Amino acid sequence: MGRSGGAGHSLISDTSMSSCRLSSEKMGNRRDAAARGGREIRVRKLFVSHSSKTPDNIKLLHALCARLGQAGTGCEVVFDQGGMIVGGADWYNTISRWMAQCHAAVILFSKAALYDSDWVKKEANNLAWRKELQSNFILIPVLLDGLEPKDLEAELTGILNITVNQCIREVDDTETLAQAILAAIASQSALVGCEPIDPSEPTFEPNEGSIAHLLHRAAGADDLAEVAGRIGVKLPAWPPDAGRQAALGLARYLLEEPNTGIERLQEVLDKFAVYAEKLDKRYADELLQHLQARWVSTEAARTLPATAVERRFAALNGQHLGGYTASRYVERAWPLTRRREVVPVAPGSRTYEAIRRDIEDHFARGRVLTPEARTDRVNKPTTPIVVLLPTLCIEGHSPHRLLDRLRDTFKRVIFLIDAGPVVPAWLPDDVSLLEPALDIGTEQSQLDLFDDARDFIDHQLYGSVRNG
Repeated sequence: MGRSGGAGHSLISDTSMSSCRLSSEKMGNRRDAAARGGREIRVRKLFVSHSSKTPDNIKLLHALCARLGQAGTGCEVVFDQGGMIVGGADWYNTISRWMAQCHAAVILFSKAALYDSDWVKKEANNLAWRKELQSNFILIPVLLDGLEPKDLEAELTGILNITVNQCIREVDDTETLAQAILAAIASQSALVGCEPIDPSEPTFEPNEGSIAHLLHRAAGADDLAEVAGRIGVKLPAWPPDAGRQAALGLARYLLEEPNTGIERLQEVLDKFAVYAEKLDKRYADELLQHLQARWVSTEAARTLPATAVERRFAALNGQHLGGYTASRYVERAWPLTRRREVVPVAPGSRTYEAIRRDIEDHFARGRVLTPEARTDRVNKPTTPIVVLLPTLCIEGHSPHRLLDRLRDTFKRVIFLIDAGPVVPAWLPDDVSLLEPALDIGTEQSQLDLFDDARDFIDHQLYGSVRNG
């Protein structure tokens, strides 16, 4: 899902979504009108993926979606127009629901979407997997800004599996583009059997599709089947391709239990190394990235985006927040992008000036900047910035006054207070505790599993030499 105007984590809410899709009353009127005319228009939910950052692309997006949703087209259009879904889990589930319940999808590939948007690439990946699950699902790439099909192949490593003739390109005006999309939908409209997928089912867990695609790219069908067989993974009946079946089965095995995914990854990688062909290290690293935050409660993680909207502070208990846990919570809060930063403040920074210096030093990247430029660098990014603030930094102060000064200085920053193993009673009332509270034993066991997996991948499996 790209972001209008470049707001990297701004999404449309369920309430504001009504402004960009036809109401059920209008849809009913459309069906009635069609019936009076002696024909029935089957209503299709059409999802539009984009990353509209330039004024021209934003204008095209809104005009195109309005045209596609006009009476008589048979399309109910859902797209992000730059509202806000509060909470990581709500945001994640809303994206999943849109992609799972639509009958057709259009991906607007501008240069911003293709080269600068992790969001659109993730959505392309998930929609391509939907296409694999249901061959009559309609997926239409639209190439803008002079892009060619070869550009998609280069940037998306072929995951769309789309031929040149299936892309819409070299269309300059909204009406012609809308007509081309509607014609493409009409030509592929064998919708019998292409029913919406329940997004709560594991068949359309977005991470599942990403991991299955990754495994399918990383290994051949015979190797995938060999490893799945050695582990005893139950293979799904769909898709019919044996390699994709094994990849999907292994993905589900890795995701089956949130707390064991990293341990199971070591088992899978070991089986490839012993009984098949060892996966390239980049794929092993990518799989670990997908799995390392799965143990974090989505209910707790979604508090972070919510505090950004409300301009509140958040707090999390734990023993390893600075070196491990805070990053996992941030990954879980914003799962479909890696354009996020965790900025640690040193426990010895006990004044407003020292805390401000730590934050601004991180973004100065070693450069000598004016005081105004240092602050602007922190406030400028549109991607999530989480500052980890140890309780030692605010203990003994007037917490309200210090926190208010920080909030006024850094308006886009999310402050996460490292509360230590036990949340102190003196925290201000406007600090939101991430709940359910972190179980210290779970945190330690997950850190141990992560360190074991990192050591196994870096040293045992791929032979790097340990320092010292």
